[in-house]
Amino acid sequence: MQQQCSADLLEYLKSDELYRLATTLIFEQGMGDRLLPAQVEYVRRQIPSLLTASTLVVDVLTGTSKANRLGKWRPGWLFTSAGAEQATHPVIAAYHASHFRDVHTVTEVCAGCGVDTAALADVAGQVVCYEQDPVTAAVLTGNLARNKCTNVVVNNEAFTAATVIATKAVWADPSRRKAHGQRLRDATLYQPPLEVLYSAIVSCKVEFAGIKVGPGDRVSRPVGATSEYIGWKRECREHILWIARPPLQQTGSPTKITLFKDGATPGVIQAGTDLPAPPECGNVQPGMYIIEPHAAIIAAGAVNDYFTRYSAMPVDKMIAYGITNTKPPSSPFHSTYKVVAISPGIRTSWLCRQVRTLELPSTTTIKKRGWNGNPVELHKKLPFQTDVPVNSEYAIVITRKGHDHITIICEVVE
Repeated sequence: MQQQCSADLLEYLKSDELYRLATTLIFEQGMGDRLLPAQVEYVRRQIPSLLTASTLVVDVLTGTSKANRLGKWRPGWLFTSAGAEQATHPVIAAYHASHFRDVHTVTEVCAGCGVDTAALADVAGQVVCYEQDPVTAAVLTGNLARNKCTNVVVNNEAFTAATVIATKAVWADPSRRKAHGQRLRDATLYQPPLEVLYSAIVSCKVEFAGIKVGPGDRVSRPVGATSEYIGWKRECREHILWIARPPLQQTGSPTKITLFKDGATPGVIQAGTDLPAPPECGNVQPGMYIIEPHAAIIAAGAVNDYFTRYSAMPVDKMIAYGITNTKPPSSPFHSTYKVVAISPGIRTSWLCRQVRTLELPSTTTIKKRGWNGNPVELHKKLPFQTDVPVNSEYAIVITRKGHDHITIICEVVE
């Protein structure tokens, strides 16, 4: 969203003064994603000459607090609310940037608040970035100055095809929100739209480019591009389209899944997403093992391929739970559960009996796929034990199977 701002406001958004105000509110006054009335008055007293723009200042303060809650904040950084949502985690940003190491100049489209910009500046000779929104561009400029990124040129301009002329490398993170903040799920509605961005990259003969898109969005992968889905802990955080001239060498599948856990990269797999049909479904029995693939595998559409690797049968062709008779090897790419008991349907009376008989602890989680019920409300109805030693971790799995549901009590293996 492009906003009209005074020169004084733009200078304040770049300033260390605003940064000190944000850190005082967040780390000394315990500010959350919204300011308390007393905190609003405190802010107003700090910016008497900018009272008419206090809403924009508050947005930066709350955005920075949100970025801190999401684990994206680092010393020296400010964020708008929209920027906090779309910003890359700093660890993942460093991974993005590693693909551009020793490149002379990288052009960045839609720089946002600059997390990827700073990471690129660490490895490339120069970064030329474009950010259309003046508020975001001002925040970006201040962030880069506080972090001593001296090899970055910030342009407060919209993307055009001319943006990428005569550049060999492009990183782009197109805006995926409407003016009022609503998330866009269709890549043709991004700003700039994916096809416009891709067309410019091809026509200008860019040698290497990465485009960040939403992992669950409707995206038509451009011809010759490879997909990389990035998992962070248990989430699928990103989908990156990598484009190269000549096309990147592919080993089998054009889809790659990279998983980060606790700041490390424990594994990368190539995943097939074009199997003609899923494996035959199986019937769940006590003693079997359930495999739940990582969210990045599910987002990549590679569940069938993953089940085939472990000789697992899906519980249902549309559900991402697989079953196997033998314990699968440990992997960061899936969770494993051992089936203890199973019942057709979703019967609270059966669950109550099992919870009492098995003395399930209150730490038992309820997982669901293909069921519209509320796990939190169901958890409240069950007589979990609160005063017994917790020797094992348990989960209750409710999942669709065919036209009905089944309820499974499991011991968490890993």
